[in-house]
Amino acid sequence: MDKPRTAVDRQQNKETLELATKIRAEREQELKESMLGYRLRKDRNVNFLDYFQSCIDNYTKKDLRMMQIALSRFKDFLKEKYPVYTSNIRAEHLNKDMMAQFVEYLQSRSIGEGAKSIYQRFKKVIKSAIEHDVIIENPCDGVQCKVDDQILRKDVLSLEEIQALINCHYDHENPDVRRAFIFCLYCGLRFCDVKDLTFRNVDYSNRLLKFEQSKTKGHSASSGVVIPLNDGLLSLIGNLPEDSNFLPYLLTKAAVNQ
Repeated sequence: MDKPRTAVDRQQNKETLELATKIRAEREQELKESMLGYRLRKDRNVNFLDYFQSCIDNYTKKDLRMMQIALSRFKDFLKEKYPVYTSNIRAEHLNKDMMAQFVEYLQSRSIGEGAKSIYQRFKKVIKSAIEHDVIIENPCDGVQCKVDDQILRKDVLSLEEIQALINCHYDHENPDVRRAFIFCLYCGLRFCDVKDLTFRNVDYSNRLLKFEQSKTKGHSASSGVVIPLNDGLLSLIGNLPEDSNFLPYLLTKAAVNQ
């Protein structure tokens, strides 16, 4: 009221002014936080490392191991570059400069796509934190992890080298593992693809192998693969009912690597 006439009017003005002052202080704080770009939710004091771990605990996709590696590498990075945040880092402390240093740290310890893959998982957690209002703006924006194309160039085995591998035997070898290895030598399949093959994937009349890559299935329109089969590959595959696995006794990846 411009001209309060009674004690009640004056008291109301006083209370309104106190409320307005409080609201202004809150708005100013929000503005400062928005200008910085990063803040914690007001209703809890979030440790970003704990949030990262909670994302992993509830993660159900196939790249869970890479998510775990991303958290481990970030902790190692903090321990080396920001020891004060080794066990507790709040979202407001994540900034663009730190992310640039993290990328450099990853690239110094990984060759090829390793650093990029880890950084992609890290950004996935950052995106989740933004969606859950743990972070206002993305500290990774504008910070890229580039891959040296020359490093990614891989040597191709010669026919002589392939034949030498095929002729190699060892004591107590697993025939299914050997068959899978030879098949992958000629077709370039990953372990995760060859272990899931069934005879339904084989088009005997057209001499073709058709399947979807496990790594990109559901994520890429080009996940489908068609491989022509020669007599040698057809003899490796054999002929069983369609619902049978091509390699029914293939062990886990760890066991196969041994």
